[in-house]
Amino acid sequence: MRRFINIIFLILIFILLFGCEKSKTPLEPLSKYYTSHEYEWEIDTLEAPGAWQTIMTDIWGTDENNVYVVGHSDVLLYQAYHWDGMNWSPIDIRFPGHPSSLSEIYGFSETDIWAVGEEVHGVPITTRKNFIVYYNGSEWELIRNVDAPVCLSVWGTSSNNLFVGCDSGVVLNYDGSAWEKQYTNSQAGIVSISGFNSETVYAVGNEKDKQMPVDTSYYYFFKYDNEGWQTVDSAKRTIALEPFKFGSSDLWGQNGTLYSAGHGLYLFQGKLWNSILNENIGLISIHGNNLNDIFAVGLFGYIFHYNGLEWHQYYQFKDQFINNKGVWMHGDYVFIIGQSDNYSVILRGKRRKGSDAP
Repeated sequence: MRRFINIIFLILIFILLFGCEKSKTPLEPLSKYYTSHEYEWEIDTLEAPGAWQTIMTDIWGTDENNVYVVGHSDVLLYQAYHWDGMNWSPIDIRFPGHPSSLSEIYGFSETDIWAVGEEVHGVPITTRKNFIVYYNGSEWELIRNVDAPVCLSVWGTSSNNLFVGCDSGVVLNYDGSAWEKQYTNSQAGIVSISGFNSETVYAVGNEKDKQMPVDTSYYYFFKYDNEGWQTVDSAKRTIALEPFKFGSSDLWGQNGTLYSAGHGLYLFQGKLWNSILNENIGLISIHGNNLNDIFAVGLFGYIFHYNGLEWHQYYQFKDQFINNKGVWMHGDYVFIIGQSDNYSVILRGKRRKGSDAP
């Protein structure tokens, strides 16, 4: 009998030690093919003439000669720019009515592009509402009569399956003809949406309770399927010393592997988040070509590249910019949005030829 009890006891110990899931960085690389960290860099300045501030926040393109950035400037013509391979030119996305600012841009081809943000109404009381525009290759169209708050993010598999993240826990889904208003059962601002296909879509959001003396922050990780939005994970922070569980500012993934950026970098592979880069590193944005070719950028000039084996930091840019707010990759090219004083910079990187290692 005692021997039987001892065996049962050993089994319980084994389950406790090895049966529980633990969050740790995977020891094996995600790819057997390594890309190069070696890039040649150039820096462009985006500063609207006569503007007090020119702040670009997101970037997207079809190739290295057709890239868009969007954001905010108090000179309304300069809410967005276009790169043609030689120069950055302002894009006129102004419509009669109230001023607007753009937060994100996403597209599917050079004739199928969406940008979202907010429209500001200032008389008699300042109010903000959604601002959604569409580019068909020749002109920008304002999407009217959409019942939703301020827009913060946009992603989709096509213009017949588009998701727009908004304030107050709202997500808009466009099927090519009508907009459906969806709810996440939270009041979070939906700051990033990404997915693997039309049936597997993720989002992160955050909100503050704005109750003094301690302003508590709440972070949410959502998943969408045909049943709607479900909360997969959440976190609450009341003091700066509390650890983060996942990044709450940006998502990017491929082939079932999902990353989140924000106060570090985290990897999600179906059940739990693994911390990849230290949470004290204020990362903001992440984008990649493949799982062996990824850039993550953030505060104070933090720029990292993953080559399939290791994360490499470009120390030459540390503390050169206030923020690196957006990143986009295409082949051997990377574009990074930086902020310096009251104007934006675009850091353009081109991978050196012949530098990849098999």
